[in-house]
Amino acid sequence: MANSYEYALAEALIRRCRREGIKVQMPESAFAIRCGVDFETMEEENQDICRRLMDATVGEVIQREPWMLQEEIAEMTLESTPVMVNRDLVFRNSCSEIGFTCRPVAKQLITLYPLHEEFWQRLTGYEVTDNTTGQMITQRLEDMKGMDWTAISPDKIAILYPIKEWVAEELNALQKEHNNVAENLVRNLFIAQSIYEVVPDLKDVSVSVEGYNTDRADMLDYTPYPSEILTIRNKRQKNGKILYHIQEIVMDKGWMISFRLGTCRPKVEKMGISVVFQLTGMPYAIWRKLIRI
Repeated sequence: MANSYEYALAEALIRRCRREGIKVQMPESAFAIRCGVDFETMEEENQDICRRLMDATVGEVIQREPWMLQEEIAEMTLESTPVMVNRDLVFRNSCSEIGFTCRPVAKQLITLYPLHEEFWQRLTGYEVTDNTTGQMITQRLEDMKGMDWTAISPDKIAILYPIKEWVAEELNALQKEHNNVAENLVRNLFIAQSIYEVVPDLKDVSVSVEGYNTDRADMLDYTPYPSEILTIRNKRQKNGKILYHIQEIVMDKGWMISFRLGTCRPKVEKMGISVVFQLTGMPYAIWRKLIRI
């Protein structure tokens, strides 16, 4: 449904700008056309609810972003972007720009492959200091290539555990060499730039709006990126049970990312091991509003 919602939000922005006498330029794209088709396939009642929710959302956002109505010409783009970018819809004029997503950031699961040659670059922006563990695991997988994971259960644990430890150790090592590793984790996996997350609930006739002002210090609810990894630990449930297969990367300013290792293919191979990341902790300063109509 995210595509339909983003189309409805784009239309709401255009309606508001036209009422204010602002000309909006929006280049046509295959993705925008597909979003429009998805929206038109919704039931008419849901289309109407969605339009009203998005009109209300635009009103709230413009109260916080008055620059959006301060120029006679604006531009919007509705393009498919990777999940890790989260800026399918972008509004800009000569004053500034802001992105929007209708995909809940905290529910997104980002999958990377720890033995891929670009894993560390995509994760942190840097290469690892020591790839001995990665090379050792890769060789072991080559020796077992083609075997069923279900047939080698003990070996599976013996392979995954060192990778989990390796990821944690290398993150700590990279942080000692570079001062923006924690920031890059959030930027590269979830929030590349400041965005508004807009998630409608058609049954409840409401919309949840959150503002991630991660790179705009002029905003009252400025929520800067983390600057430090405080600890990497096993996840502990409320009942005290420790989940050894899930690690939590605890950072300053309230940010936290969890990750778990697993196998994503039935047979043993280098790309058959994955790491799934999820944003599980965010600063309290994030602006949030639930709009009902």
